[in-house]
Amino acid sequence: MGEAVTSFNPMYGQGISLSAGQARALRSGMPDGLDRLAPRYFKASEPLNQVGLSVMETRDLEHPSTVGERPADIENRWKIGAAIRKLAETDADIHRLSVNVTHLLEPPSVLSREDIVERAQKLVN
Repeated sequence: MGEAVTSFNPMYGQGISLSAGQARALRSGMPDGLDRLAPRYFKASEPLNQVGLSVMETRDLEHPSTVGERPADIENRWKIGAAIRKLAETDADIHRLSVNVTHLLEPPSVLSREDIVERAQKLVN
């Protein structure tokens, strides 16, 4: 169901997490009956879909062949993302957080911890 509603890049392996989250969104709308279930479902699914899209957007837009408007801060996001991936090579905690964010188990904000950002900034500068 998840990949059918929001076609994500399968490279990120988010399909199962997305499907589970969307199933929860569907279940949350069921107590109110089937009347207008679809709008309730889509509204409940939107936050998870947005997180998944934001996780992929930064990486996918690195490819020149990717069509779409690049956000004004995209180059900085690429640099910080690359620095965090570099940190994850030797730091098990950052690696775990990165994997959890990619697979929609934790919000991207967990990678915005002050200690992580400071270490990433040192690699960027």
